[in-house]
Amino acid sequence: TGRSKRLINQSDGQQRLETRSPRTNQSETDQFMDGRKPILVFSDAGGTGRSYHASLDAAFQKRRIHFLLEPGWRADRAIQGLGRTHRTHQANTPLFRPVT
Repeated sequence: TGRSKRLINQSDGQQRLETRSPRTNQSETDQFMDGRKPILVFSDAGGTGRSYHASLDAAFQKRRIHFLLEPGWRADRAIQGLGRTHRTHQANTPLFRPVT
């Protein structure tokens, strides 16, 4: 989502602030596309130029379920976000779930 920091819950109940690099976002995307990470959260800020569809070339071809949260006021950007999980050369079409 373009975040540079996130809170991590530790086993002792404490929280710590973790710094995230641009490489971290790519690593999480790769984990999702390989099926090692079941959920991927992305936004307009963090998803530019990326594809998250069930590509025939990807190891993880399971159907994507795309929950649309806060699409904003620009329909073209919302449609672009939906297009990240629905592309040509895909094994399965995504299931879109608008959340109100």
